[in-house]
Amino acid sequence: MTRALLDQTPGAVMQVVPENTGLQDFLRRVARRSDGTPGMVEVWQSTDQVQIVLREGVLVGTKGLGGDMRSAQAQTVIAALDGQGGGGERLITLARLDGTAQTVPFACDVTHLGPETIQIVDRRLSVRHLREHCVYGATTFTNDYWAETGTGKIRRSRQWAGPAFGYMAIDLLKE
Repeated sequence: MTRALLDQTPGAVMQVVPENTGLQDFLRRVARRSDGTPGMVEVWQSTDQVQIVLREGVLVGTKGLGGDMRSAQAQTVIAALDGQGGGGERLITLARLDGTAQTVPFACDVTHLGPETIQIVDRRLSVRHLREHCVYGATTFTNDYWAETGTGKIRRSRQWAGPAFGYMAIDLLKE
């Protein structure tokens, strides 16, 4: 991917690489809305119609992955973007193979790991690295977020999409 190609592409573009396959796809934003809960909700769609839903860059849902994350709270991470650590309960509703769903109350801590510089395509960005570690019984996951200094916008992340799918690496290439 080059900046020239991105500039020719209409709309917002995100690159997603699922760790379980290593294959990459470029997603386009197909919807954006505010719903009264802190943070803007965005729906991103792949070329094969799989969707991920982000609230201020935090994964709050998937559709079409199998074992989808039907919904998730993002307030603990969004609150931590202000420069403070944080955490608390994060409810995540996961689809089961039998068609039902289970809501799980993960206990999460968010830690600031400090400033870093990352590169996305041809741009070097000053970011703050945040790590979210969540536990429920024997299930744990750790998400990493790189939020742009000044704007707080999550430009890169590695996020858990549930036990059936695992992790995905996400880069916001173009807004």
